[in-house]
Amino acid sequence: MSYQFPMAVCAEMLWQNKPIEWRVSKLTEMGFAVGLWNWPTYDLDKLEKTKANFSIMNGYLRGRLADDEGAEELFFTAAKTIVVGKRLNVDRLNLHGTDLGERRLPTQYCETVTEALWLKAMDTLNRVADLADK
Repeated sequence: MSYQFPMAVCAEMLWQNKPIEWRVSKLTEMGFAVGLWNWPTYDLDKLEKTKANFSIMNGYLRGRLADDEGAEELFFTAAKTIVVGKRLNVDRLNLHGTDLGERRLPTQYCETVTEALWLKAMDTLNRVADLADK
Protein backbone atom coordinates (compact mmCIF):
# COMPACT_ATOMS: atom_id res chain seq x y z
CA MET A 1 0.00 0.00 0.00
CA SER A 2 1.42 3.39 -0.89
CA TYR A 3 0.48 6.73 0.61
CA GLN A 4 0.96 10.14 -0.84
CA PHE A 5 1.45 13.10 1.42
CA PRO A 6 1.32 16.68 0.17
CA MET A 7 4.57 18.49 0.79
CA ALA A 8 4.37 21.72 2.77
CA VAL A 9 6.96 24.35 3.63
CA CYS A 10 6.90 26.98 6.38
CA ALA A 11 7.03 30.26 4.46
CA GLU A 12 8.93 31.99 7.25
CA MET A 13 11.93 29.68 6.95
CA LEU A 14 12.93 30.46 3.35
CA TRP A 15 13.91 33.64 1.51
CA GLN A 16 13.76 35.66 4.70
CA ASN A 17 14.85 38.80 2.88
CA LYS A 18 11.67 38.70 0.75
CA PRO A 19 8.15 39.81 1.75
CA ILE A 20 5.99 37.00 3.09
CA GLU A 21 3.46 37.21 0.25
CA TRP A 22 6.32 36.76 -2.26
CA ARG A 23 7.49 33.66 -0.37
CA VAL A 24 3.95 32.26 -0.21
CA SER A 25 3.44 32.86 -3.93
CA LYS A 26 6.79 31.28 -4.78
CA LEU A 27 6.07 28.16 -2.72
CA THR A 28 2.63 27.89 -4.31
CA GLU A 29 4.18 28.22 -7.77
CA MET A 30 6.60 25.43 -6.86
CA GLY A 31 3.68 23.16 -5.91
CA PHE A 32 4.03 23.26 -2.11
CA ALA A 33 1.39 23.82 0.51
CA VAL A 34 2.31 26.68 2.87
CA GLY A 35 2.72 26.85 6.63
CA LEU A 36 2.70 30.02 8.74
CA TRP A 37 3.83 30.65 12.30
CA ASN A 38 3.48 34.33 12.99
CA TRP A 39 0.36 35.37 11.09
CA PRO A 40 -0.44 38.53 13.14
CA THR A 41 2.56 40.31 11.65
CA TYR A 42 1.35 39.90 8.04
CA ASP A 43 -1.12 41.65 5.78
CA LEU A 44 -3.96 39.13 5.58
CA ASP A 45 -5.43 40.76 2.46
CA LYS A 46 -2.16 40.14 0.60
CA LEU A 47 -1.91 36.57 1.87
CA GLU A 48 -5.49 35.87 0.87
CA LYS A 49 -4.81 37.13 -2.66
CA THR A 50 -2.03 34.56 -3.15
CA LYS A 51 -4.67 31.78 -3.26
CA ALA A 52 -2.13 29.54 -1.51
CA ASN A 53 -3.01 26.22 0.06
CA PHE A 54 -2.22 27.09 3.67
CA SER A 55 -1.74 23.69 5.24
CA ILE A 56 -1.05 24.79 8.83
CA MET A 57 -0.56 27.80 11.07
CA ASN A 58 -0.31 28.46 14.78
CA GLY A 59 -3.73 27.96 16.31
CA TYR A 60 -3.32 30.54 19.06
CA LEU A 61 -1.21 33.59 19.86
CA ARG A 62 -0.47 33.28 23.57
CA GLY A 63 -1.40 31.12 26.52
CA ARG A 64 -0.93 27.74 28.13
CA LEU A 65 -3.01 24.61 28.44
CA ALA A 66 -2.65 23.68 32.08
CA ASP A 67 -3.21 26.74 34.29
CA ASP A 68 -6.24 29.00 34.67
CA GLU A 69 -4.70 32.27 33.50
CA GLY A 70 -2.82 30.69 30.60
CA ALA A 71 -5.85 28.65 29.53
CA GLU A 72 -8.05 31.75 29.32
CA GLU A 73 -5.46 33.53 27.18
CA LEU A 74 -5.01 30.48 24.95
CA PHE A 75 -8.77 30.13 24.49
CA PHE A 76 -9.25 33.84 23.76
CA THR A 77 -6.45 33.95 21.18
CA ALA A 78 -7.50 30.61 19.63
CA ALA A 79 -10.92 32.12 18.95
CA LYS A 80 -9.24 34.99 17.06
CA THR A 81 -7.01 32.59 15.17
CA ILE A 82 -9.90 30.40 14.04
CA VAL A 83 -11.43 33.42 12.30
CA VAL A 84 -8.15 34.04 10.43
CA GLY A 85 -7.77 30.33 9.65
CA LYS A 86 -11.23 30.26 8.08
CA ARG A 87 -10.46 33.41 6.09
CA LEU A 88 -7.25 31.91 4.66
CA ASN A 89 -8.82 28.45 4.32
CA VAL A 90 -6.10 26.89 6.48
CA ASP A 91 -6.28 23.09 6.61
CA ARG A 92 -5.27 22.78 10.26
CA LEU A 93 -4.27 24.85 13.27
CA ASN A 94 -1.37 23.81 15.48
CA LEU A 95 -1.63 23.95 19.27
CA HIS A 96 1.23 23.79 21.78
CA GLY A 97 1.11 23.35 25.53
CA THR A 98 2.65 26.76 26.21
CA ASP A 99 3.79 29.95 24.52
CA LEU A 100 6.76 29.60 22.23
CA GLY A 101 9.44 32.21 22.63
CA GLU A 102 12.83 32.84 21.13
CA ARG A 103 13.81 30.19 18.59
CA ARG A 104 10.29 28.74 19.04
CA LEU A 105 11.20 27.14 22.38
CA PRO A 106 8.64 26.87 25.20
CA THR A 107 8.58 29.93 27.44
CA GLN A 108 7.52 28.03 30.55
CA TYR A 109 8.83 24.70 31.69
CA CYS A 110 7.13 22.30 34.08
CA GLU A 111 9.20 19.48 35.51
CA THR A 112 6.38 17.82 37.42
CA VAL A 113 3.00 17.41 35.81
CA THR A 114 0.32 16.91 38.44
CA GLU A 115 -3.13 15.42 38.04
CA ALA A 116 -4.60 18.92 38.40
CA LEU A 117 -2.46 20.16 35.49
CA TRP A 118 -3.55 17.23 33.31
CA LEU A 119 -7.19 17.87 34.13
CA LYS A 120 -6.88 21.59 33.36
CA ALA A 121 -5.13 20.81 30.06
CA MET A 122 -7.91 18.37 29.15
CA ASP A 123 -10.55 20.98 29.98
CA THR A 124 -8.74 23.60 27.87
CA LEU A 125 -8.45 21.21 24.92
CA ASN A 126 -12.16 20.38 25.18
CA ARG A 127 -13.02 24.08 25.11
CA VAL A 128 -10.82 24.65 22.05
CA ALA A 129 -12.37 21.60 20.34
CA ASP A 130 -15.82 23.08 21.00
CA LEU A 131 -14.64 26.30 19.30
CA ALA A 132 -13.59 24.30 16.27
CA ASP A 133 -17.07 22.79 15.99
CA LYS A 134 -18.66 26.23 15.60
